[in-house]
Amino acid sequence: MSNINAFSFCYSFCLSRRPYLESNYNCIKIAPNACVDAYEYNTTFTLPPIKGGYYLSFQRCCRNSTINNLYNPLSLGENIWTHINDTTGIGFNSSPAFKNLPPNFLCTNTPLVFDHSATDANGDSLVYEFFQPYNGANSGNPRPDCSAYDIPPFNLVTYNTGFSMLNPVPSSPSIFLNNKTGQLRLTPTIP
Repeated sequence: MSNINAFSFCYSFCLSRRPYLESNYNCIKIAPNACVDAYEYNTTFTLPPIKGGYYLSFQRCCRNSTINNLYNPLSLGENIWTHINDTTGIGFNSSPAFKNLPPNFLCTNTPLVFDHSATDANGDSLVYEFFQPYNGANSGNPRPDCSAYDIPPFNLVTYNTGFSMLNPVPSSPSIFLNNKTGQLRLTPTIP
């Protein structure tokens, strides 16, 4: 990612917001004042082929103080990004769609078995794995516009001691993600 011709363009997406209060994890009792929303950004546009492809990034800062597995979460933003390869000779390709939304909360000492699988309209093979989150934006500019976004290579967040990409939540038995089926299993051991 070191030889990138950096440019940015802004594009307005249709935004739909819907309350997300369902629970697929039986230990959760939804409080009457709970407020969790799901947002979807949808649009269709054609990107002309470009050598090296495109990076799409959405960045916001900052994370909340209740996060205990990341170092200094109040100064860490979030960077959700993807790379779209050069499409010359490839044609149209769709994105996978997850079958279920994960629970927003985990319950201590309560097993969770979650189907985190997705489907792909093109029939592409899918592989599931944990990833280390990326940092984006900062407390001085928590909602950057296109001119202030971080560009690749993006910075990774730093885990606190005892946590890692493969151990983000203490669990007994250890957290497990089936790389073929997308099934996630864990039993959190600390609040």
